[in-house]
Parts: sequence; structure tokens; C-alpha cells
Amino acid sequence: MVTMQRDVLFIGVEPAVFDRYRESLSLAEFRADFISTVSGALELMVLLPYDALIVAYPTPDLPLERFLDAVRRESSSCRHASVVLLAAPGWGKQAEGFIGLGANRVLPHDAPPELLQQILPDLLNAAPRIPMRLLTRLEVPSGLGPSRVLCQTVNVSSSGMLIRLDEPYPVGTEVGFELVVPGENQPIRGRAEVVRHTVQRRDPVGGVAVRFRSFRSGDRVRFASTLTRQVPTDGFAQH
Repeated sequence: MVTMQRDVLFIGVEPAVFDRYRESLSLAEFRADFISTVSGALELMVLLPYDALIVAYPTPDLPLERFLDAVRRESSSCRHASVVLLAAPGWGKQAEGFIGLGANRVLPHDAPPELLQQILPDLLNAAPRIPMRLLTRLEVPSGLGPSRVLCQTVNVSSSGMLIRLDEPYPVGTEVGFELVVPGENQPIRGRAEVVRHTVQRRDPVGGVAVRFRSFRSGDRVRFASTLTRQVPTDGFAQH
């Protein structure tokens, strides 16, 4: 099976911190690189595009404003990269001032690797999410063989879906799915991977987000047609 690997560059963090994050991200198909300075990162990004930039704040050698300006300029290979700031103690509020000015998210410098692993797929997934309640059957691996779970979608997109689910299957779990779509004679079937769990107090429902890995022959076209019919006129839901 062909999988899509995303490239992440860590900038200015301690090597031990990078090693801790790299191990976690590799489980979610992210390839992580490390460089100790912002100036070095700007030189590296001339040659290599990255999907996400994880930057220690305060930055070690150049002002963050200068770095963000360079990243977002039209000629930058990382213009559309997601930028996450890892704020040192006491710097969180100042770091949040850069959200919307080139940065996308702020985390504390000691945030657990699993949190970054969970939020990156959302930051990198530009597909709009459509509120849609579809009956869903999951085939989940277990020690006694595959088990079938009945659940419901909260929202869907061309690349994945948020499922209302009590059981927090581990990130990286691959599941089979069947979507029961009104008006369709047969369910839409395929394979998907758990990429994050919803977070209490931030997300409105409990569940898991999955990314589509593959569809049964012909079902991707049927699914795309379903999304086209269901696009709302008042914008897209977020999860």
C-alpha cells in the first residue's frame, strides 16, 4: 500500500526534545528533520519544502517576525506550511500574538508528543469538512480477530471523517469502514487510519478522526458525488 509521508522541520529545539517528538511522529507517517538555528532553517528551506515547521519560541538567533515573513513570502517553498510554536515557560501569551501573522498554533515547550501527532493532520488537511450524519460500520482489529462496530459520522471531507465513538482506538490503527449513504443501494467501503482523538473541553463531541487510505473500486467516485450533493451553503464545519 502506498502511503503519503509528510515532512516536518524542527527549528531551535533541544536535541533531546526533537528525539522525543520524532519517535512519536514517525508512527503517524511524518518524517522529521532538525536544525538548531532559524538562519540555518531559512537556508535549508531554499532547497527543501516542508509541510510543517515546529519552531522553539523565543527563537534562538533571529526575530520570529523575520522568519515568518520569509516563510510566507510568495517565492518561499514553505509558503503553505503549517507553523507551530513551542513556547518556553512564560512566553505562551506572546507567542499567541503571532497566530494569524504567519503562525498557526502555539503549544507549550513540554507538550506531550502525542498532542503534536494529533493536531498536525488537522493543520495539514485543507479539505473542507461537511456536517453529515452517516451510519458507519467499522471493522477494527482485535486480539480475537476483527470486530465490527456501529457508529455515526459527525463531519466528513474528501480526505477523512470525524466519527462519534466511545472507544478511543490508538492513533495509527487501521480500520475498514462502510458508509451507509441514503439513496445508495450499496454502502461505500474502504480503509482508513485513526489520526487523532477529540480533546475534552475543546471538541464538541467524543470520537476519533480518521484519514482515508483507500476505497473499494468505484466507491471513491460515489463518495465524491455524495460530498458534492451535501455541500452546505453556510460554510464548513471544523473538528
